[in-house]
Amino acid sequence: MLDRRDTQHRLDDRPQRAARGPCNARRLYAKKDAAAVAAQHAPALTATLADGTRLDRAGFETYLSRKMQESSSVPASRIDWLSQEGANYVALVSPGLDGQGTVLRETWVKTPDGWRLKAVEALTEESAIAYRKAESKNS
Repeated sequence: MLDRRDTQHRLDDRPQRAARGPCNARRLYAKKDAAAVAAQHAPALTATLADGTRLDRAGFETYLSRKMQESSSVPASRIDWLSQEGANYVALVSPGLDGQGTVLRETWVKTPDGWRLKAVEALTEESAIAYRKAESKNS
């Protein structure tokens, strides 16, 4: 796991900057531009929703598109935790797609085309805290 200074130093290379920064994702979401958001996804993207439903890339993009259409405002999200796991970065982002009390565990992989979202897992805040504690013990 990266320490806080190293993580801060690497912010310019973090996956969320893949498409010109985290503000870009919010802008695309606000514009309800599902195709542009989908361009940030890896071909073999997998997602696990809070209820345990597993989705492939097409299923997740349909789900995300529906969430965009249902929402009248852009969710304010933040990266609560960032770690490097091999060649990938893992970020805990809150709130998750289901609002307050949920967190997304996002795994990003660097490809020749830039950073792409490889996996998404919806967690409760309690699960996210347990995940961070386990990762801290392993480092």
